[in-house]
Amino acid sequence: MLWHRGGVAFHRIRVHRPAPKLDDIRTVVAESLGPSGVAFAPGASVAIAVGSRGIGGVVEVVGEVAAWVRRMGGLPFLVPAMGSHGGATADGQREVLESYGLGALGLEIRSSMGVVELPRGELPVPVVFDATAATADATIVVNRVKPHTDFHGRYESGVMKMTAIGLGKRVQAEALHSYGTYGLRELMPLVARQVLAHANVVLGVAIVENSRDETMHVEAIPAHRLPDREPELLELARANMPTL
Repeated sequence: MLWHRGGVAFHRIRVHRPAPKLDDIRTVVAESLGPSGVAFAPGASVAIAVGSRGIGGVVEVVGEVAAWVRRMGGLPFLVPAMGSHGGATADGQREVLESYGLGALGLEIRSSMGVVELPRGELPVPVVFDATAATADATIVVNRVKPHTDFHGRYESGVMKMTAIGLGKRVQAEALHSYGTYGLRELMPLVARQVLAHANVVLGVAIVENSRDETMHVEAIPAHRLPDREPELLELARANMPTL
């Protein structure tokens, strides 16, 4: 189709591209969790960290993660991992998770803006971690991996960012954002590595979506493998973005 406006010719185009999609998200999640090597003792408390970005299959993913923890006798609960989103209040962040339908899973949502401080090493910013998640025996971080709209790097939006900023609540979010792009691209991964080294994160569950925002890949990644595996998933996400 061709039309003109203000002396400029416009053409309407349509791009057709494959959009692989998971038909049974929960089964795929279960099959990925099994070989992860992570296990919980009966009665272990397990925080499942979920963020503030709308993810199409998040209820199915989190539901299966919680069911897996329960099958081992663990006691799962949810914690918001969204930095300063939700109005930077505990109630606001709880409401964000509930708005995604996660309340229907029957999991307690323990929301707090409190943090505990972790070793920062040589970093110029504090390294902190959600105080509620810190009281658990283990934490599992669930997030979508995708390119960021404001910067490009080895790590953009994903499990590493949620580990650093999401679980760092307002304190970490403001500290890293105060450095602008440098804080997100350069400091954020270093903060995430400090959290992985000193907090109780044992597993990341990464979600990749297709060009239609549908779940196409879910992968459980032991914490020690996250820094190496996430960049590969970022490239998978980038290859499946809608583009002209």
